[in-house]
Amino acid sequence: MYLYLIVVEIILLMGFVLLLFGANPSAGFTQWAYRNLDRVMSPFRGIFTPIELGVGGGDVPSTFGTSVLFAMIVYGIVALVFSALIGWLAGRLNQVADAETELRRRAEYQAHRDELAAQQAAQAPGIRASTLRELSSASSAECGGYRCHQAVGGVRPDVVHGGDHRDHPVADLNHPDMQRCAGYADRGVAG
Repeated sequence: MYLYLIVVEIILLMGFVLLLFGANPSAGFTQWAYRNLDRVMSPFRGIFTPIELGVGGGDVPSTFGTSVLFAMIVYGIVALVFSALIGWLAGRLNQVADAETELRRRAEYQAHRDELAAQQAAQAPGIRASTLRELSSASSAECGGYRCHQAVGGVRPDVVHGGDHRDHPVADLNHPDMQRCAGYADRGVAG
């Protein structure tokens, strides 16, 4: 559709220029251009009276095609609206695709965190899996920012953090630094 509108605009421009300069209507190219001009001008024929500018070479009148000019403007507006609509739809489709990608990434991340919690539970039998899930969602207010190190299974050892255990839920919870974190001793995790 958009390509059609561009072709129509080109045909209208050619016809407008040929009429303006008084092209010979018996020439092959001019006949072809005028035939195509008649097709695209059918909804606009007779809206405005053409303005005669004089007679050119070969007694062919030069005409300022006001209806042709009006058709160019209307088809141009339709092309702009159509282009804007396509751009808006493409943007919306990209937003939907980005949102789906983000949801998929978050689901994969959550599955990875659950897998790490399961590995921690298997490697440290003294710690319940529910406790690990609680620790993975612990807020920064529950830990004073102590150094979490000696991670079980080699996952992110010696990490200094601001108290949020969500980024490394497999830290050794029986380590003295971890026991100092407020609230963990109350949960029955620390020694």
